[in-house]
Amino acid sequence: MFNLKKLTILTSISMLQFLSNAATNYHQSDKIRVNQIGYFPSQEKTAAVQVPLKTAYNNWGLGEEFQVINAETNEVAYKSKLNQVKYYPFSREAVRLADFSALKTPGKYFLKVGNNCSYKFEIKNNLYNELSKSVLKMFYYFRCSSDIKKEYGGKWHRPMGIPDDKVIIHKSAASPGRPAGTIVSAPGGWFDAGDYNKYTVNAGITTFSLLALYESYPKAMKKMTINIPETGNGVPDILNQVYWELKWLEKMQDPTDGSVYHKLSALTFSKKTVMPQNYHKKRYMIGKSTSAALNYAATLAQASRVFAPYEKQFPGFSKRILKKAKYAYEWALKHPSLRYDQTGSDCTTGIYQDENYSSTDEFSWAATELYITTKDDNYYKQSYIPGVPVRTPVWTHVSALPYISLINNMDNLTKIADKKQIKQRLTEYVDYKVFDAYKATGVAYRMANKRYEWGSNGFVANIGMLAIMAYKVTNDQKYLNLAISHMDYLLGKNPLNKSFITSFGSDSPQHIHQRLCMADGIKEPIPGIICGGPNPWEVIWDLGPLAYNSALPALSYADNDLSFSTNEAAINWNAPLVYLSGAIQAIVENK
Repeated sequence: MFNLKKLTILTSISMLQFLSNAATNYHQSDKIRVNQIGYFPSQEKTAAVQVPLKTAYNNWGLGEEFQVINAETNEVAYKSKLNQVKYYPFSREAVRLADFSALKTPGKYFLKVGNNCSYKFEIKNNLYNELSKSVLKMFYYFRCSSDIKKEYGGKWHRPMGIPDDKVIIHKSAASPGRPAGTIVSAPGGWFDAGDYNKYTVNAGITTFSLLALYESYPKAMKKMTINIPETGNGVPDILNQVYWELKWLEKMQDPTDGSVYHKLSALTFSKKTVMPQNYHKKRYMIGKSTSAALNYAATLAQASRVFAPYEKQFPGFSKRILKKAKYAYEWALKHPSLRYDQTGSDCTTGIYQDENYSSTDEFSWAATELYITTKDDNYYKQSYIPGVPVRTPVWTHVSALPYISLINNMDNLTKIADKKQIKQRLTEYVDYKVFDAYKATGVAYRMANKRYEWGSNGFVANIGMLAIMAYKVTNDQKYLNLAISHMDYLLGKNPLNKSFITSFGSDSPQHIHQRLCMADGIKEPIPGIICGGPNPWEVIWDLGPLAYNSALPALSYADNDLSFSTNEAAINWNAPLVYLSGAIQAIVENK
């Protein structure tokens, strides 16, 4: 008997199979680079398409047609022409952008040029919700002196390791009040990078970025929960994460004179295959430096005002760390040029030696944070703001950080602060980045970073953070576009066609240089880690230049756990990524 209903169902199934097969008939090409997570309906959307170099000479006009295909129906959702060809010197390639900002309908898509297609991506409003939570939760997995419980850490759970309750004062850090060999306790904190050590200088800029996000968008951060042991204690989880670092950092001060230890470290790096619970090296307080004292003073002064409303959960904490911040700052004023020097030392772990002998930027930052928290104009006078120039943040150059804090606290500054000049200083610098990304060397990818060196992805995220701050004070869309475009780069719209964040994107790092990932026996890396990124200059120290596919700056990368020059994890790279993804999501949700 003829069954019309059954025939209709079979026809529908056959049609879906046909559409599915049709979508897979296209060749996935690494020359079509998209944000592998996706795009916001209301915001700028661009993909990058590599074209033959001869195009740069023969055809400067619009390129061939591109189509955005609905991945579920295989229908053309949008089509247009590729933009004028642009040259990207850091990968020596010609690139045409596909701009499909006009497509605002949520859904799953891929971009097609001829018979070639991109990875799939989504258009949706809550685009970075899970990403921002994951890159923040990474700090939980990196906790020192703690177990990682299965209910919070899933397959990456582990027993407690490295308690740091018996730390030895090294001869390089000895004082009359704490001579060499003295035993002190300093538990907590985060493992810094690929190793299990903790460094005061890098802790400073990392903690700052997370606190700055809270100060920038407190309402959004109060709503963000990430399933850690402290969740639900009445404190936003971003601050619960920061507190774990602060409770260690607080212990890095010598209470007898106010100086600050440069690092808490073993004398040598551990083997790459040792988990924290099997790590038994002696741990030391090593060295003292002006930069450590100023990072300590700045971070604790900032944290003091942020944690002040949470006196119930952390009794006496805010006042105590402000007092310690002042003590460290006073010590730095008396010792303005003490650099940490490891030459000839028995310690061979990370150095974190500042390039600037005078620590001008650190002094400005510390004085500014103390001024904002105490409202003492004398600190503002010592900050030399707005005379200090803005630079892209990195642990060696923190001159932009005081401007970020001043802008975040603009409504609570005293009359001495020149608000107009503070805003102008920051926006002028970001305008230079906008020019570079949209008119100069970065135009091919609309990305302003030129520093393809150790931690190049950290520079990308930090430029994005500055763009958000410029948007915050001007409400000018060009700054938000710049920030979004930098996220696009980190998530796949780059010459490598690769997402640089573990567990996010169609092609993300699988072999991160981090002992937790190398030694845990789990195939997948800890989620939410951003790797260092392309860097041709230090490859000689790990795998050697011949192990990399290219020596070109934007292509010198290897997804290999021995490639610490390009594929290492570091807290100071994840922190600005937390800021950038969380801020963009907060802005778009409130538009």
